[in-house]
Amino acid sequence: MSELPKFKSRMLALVTFMTAIALTAMAQDKRPSIAEEGHLITAGEESAFWKWIKSEGLPVDTGYVIDDVTTVRLGPWKRLGVSGAVIYLNGDGGQMAGYIAGIDPAQKTAPERHIYEEHIYVISGSGETVVWQEGGPKVTAKWKRGTLFSVPLNTWHEHVNTGTEPVRLIGLSNSPLVIDLFRNLDFVFQNNFRFTERFDGQSNFFDPVPSKMEPPSGHRHSYSITNLVPDVYTVKLFPAGHGLIGTGVGTIDTHFEMANDTLDAHVEEWQPGVYERGHRHGAGDNVLIIRGRGYSLMWPATAGTRPFAEGHGDQVIRVDWHPMTLFVPPLGWYHQHFNTSSEGARFVKLDGWENRVYPLTSKQTFNQTAISIEYQDEDPKMREMYQAELKKAGIQFRMPSLEELRKQK
Repeated sequence: MSELPKFKSRMLALVTFMTAIALTAMAQDKRPSIAEEGHLITAGEESAFWKWIKSEGLPVDTGYVIDDVTTVRLGPWKRLGVSGAVIYLNGDGGQMAGYIAGIDPAQKTAPERHIYEEHIYVISGSGETVVWQEGGPKVTAKWKRGTLFSVPLNTWHEHVNTGTEPVRLIGLSNSPLVIDLFRNLDFVFQNNFRFTERFDGQSNFFDPVPSKMEPPSGHRHSYSITNLVPDVYTVKLFPAGHGLIGTGVGTIDTHFEMANDTLDAHVEEWQPGVYERGHRHGAGDNVLIIRGRGYSLMWPATAGTRPFAEGHGDQVIRVDWHPMTLFVPPLGWYHQHFNTSSEGARFVKLDGWENRVYPLTSKQTFNQTAISIEYQDEDPKMREMYQAELKKAGIQFRMPSLEELRKQK
């Protein structure tokens, strides 16, 4: 059998696999909580993905949160010739996983390619990533602290530190699903198939100017079709349709559809004295705080929309965050973000499923459209806790009253 029929056969297996996941997820709210049913995967489990992770010989960070990605302990990464660590947080749900790579000045990673999709964010340092197809021209993406970009599927690439300071990159990918499905590392990492519809050596592939930018008119969110965001700290954001809660007080964001992949990334910000509505969605949304301080509350859907009032407050997990904190809300868990600083809190969601260009059929598992709790319907303790935190910090509470919110409804 030639390589192309083999590849198509395995792609059909992937579709079948995802459909089975979706059918299982349809009964999600009728099952025990995620933690109760043993959903949390640990490094000791012998899936194909974890066997590969063990073979990489890197430190592995798990749990609900990484307090500071700049201080994660790295180990020798022999395959790539740099240092690194694996990130697999509880909320990744077997769908996403990440790594941190450390690259010293004048050092570069060994070339690699893979058939899983990946988004990369520059934590510190400056450099470039060189991308090419077998036998094709090389294209360069230049980056610095705060750059977000994506390497096209199954292209050769290497990351180069061109600066005078150590580089630290964080990459997030859908590698668990791909490796668990195919269970053949040669197929995943040494596949000759060229996805020319995604990348065919275009010299302007990493042009920082988006090929398309859609403001939020008629959309819930603005989105940009691009392959590289030069600086997530300064990128332009627009009012988010789901987050407006009063004149001058609202959520702003922009989503990024990169490298023609099926993943989604976005940058989001909300103002001092304001918190976001409780909501839940699919797994794998790795949230990296880049500005501001505050906390997030997360709890399983089985604890109800009012966990404290319904006697399930012990299931609510609090994540205190600051710049460079990384966390992932687990699959189907409600979560709320609270800004307790005197500046706008901003985060970058490094990746997640389903963007606005390439929707997925398996909505039950991969759809990231949030199921929200309206402010007027939330647990009263959420607002009480937040007001107490703001009082300690000397920050003004700027949320509309519950009476105003009820009128808006």
